[in-house]
Amino acid sequence: MILVLEWGVGFLVHDSSSRYQEELEERVTRPAERVGVRLLVDRVPARMRRRRRDDDDDDAGRRRRRRRAVRVSVVSCVSVFLGGFFAASVGAFASRNHQPLDDATTRVEDTWAVIIDASRFWFNYRHGANALSMYRSVKRMGVPDSRIVLMLADDHACDARNPAHGRVYNDAKRGVELYGDDVEVDYRGTEVTPENVVRVLTNRHEDGTPRSKKLSSGPKSNVLIYITGHGGDGFIKFQDQTELRDEEIADAIAHMHAKGRYNEILFMAETCQAATLAKAIRSPRVLAISSSDLGESSYSHHSDPEIGVHVIDRFTYYILDFFEKLKPDSGNTVGELMRTLTRDKLLSRAVLDDKTFKHRDARSVKLTDFFGYVSTTRVLPDSIDWFRGAETASATSASVPREAIYRTVDISELGFR
Repeated sequence: MILVLEWGVGFLVHDSSSRYQEELEERVTRPAERVGVRLLVDRVPARMRRRRRDDDDDDAGRRRRRRRAVRVSVVSCVSVFLGGFFAASVGAFASRNHQPLDDATTRVEDTWAVIIDASRFWFNYRHGANALSMYRSVKRMGVPDSRIVLMLADDHACDARNPAHGRVYNDAKRGVELYGDDVEVDYRGTEVTPENVVRVLTNRHEDGTPRSKKLSSGPKSNVLIYITGHGGDGFIKFQDQTELRDEEIADAIAHMHAKGRYNEILFMAETCQAATLAKAIRSPRVLAISSSDLGESSYSHHSDPEIGVHVIDRFTYYILDFFEKLKPDSGNTVGELMRTLTRDKLLSRAVLDDKTFKHRDARSVKLTDFFGYVSTTRVLPDSIDWFRGAETASATSASVPREAIYRTVDISELGFR
């Protein structure tokens, strides 16, 4: 192709050079040819002389336009060649190095969680307990606070009507305290709004938003989205004042997909008619588990007589009951979880929506893909001289081992729970 282009460019240049030489010869010989005509010029009418000058001007203009066209042709040919060569090079590079986001073999590198309690007021105590219970399970499985965005619409722990001031429990026996010293609430009270939920998912924050309030996921991240509150057909209420619609959830997830902010998403909803919140989702690799179907209510499990309100919902209660048996390396699957969420327990039908989760079997997905986080830790068997190479290093400093040992460390072994 390069040889053909060079030949074409050379032909055009040679052709233009030949024409230019002919014009020069014509300009040189034209006065000599007109010597014999000058004697008769006075006999030629002025109108004919003007016509002849106009003809000469037209010929010169045509020649100038012809030369300009030749130059434009040469430049155009070179531009087309360079553009095609660049496009072909980029395409070949992309085909060799780019792996599509839809590739089912994409390796998961990190796990993130967005946990939302959308209800305020004391009588919605159970919704706050639902969110805190899920938060505790995710942390127990190894996901650090830096990868969890926790949104609580009300501070039930510090409510004046709470006899266990500063504490939140999800059972009447008060066996597990959910609101401990290690709880990090990222959005609290009036900060929990549909707008901020969309901002967290799409990463469109106002200037000055701290990093702890952001979902910094990437194309290899698995993201858990859990939301609880009061809802209906295609919406969930926030603060008992505003609503987050199913279309808004779908648009936010579509934006996440377009920006490469997830590998897979597990969307879980604990509300009345919860399955309708996921009906508008069309983005790939999104798996949804809901507490109730269209036209069904989501029910609470039991109340605490001393507190005077219900402390947890049925869907979350039985999920936590299943999760208490899990460990970060457990192989339990979504299908096993769904088999335990029966109508007898929930008084509604738990819905598994896998319409966009087509790259692998949804029921065979491990729960630890979204609820667990096991990191590869670099363990050094010897001491390290942090000043090695610095001017203050002494000759007796401990040497840095040449080879590091890599092994998987269970977070419980490090004293965390």
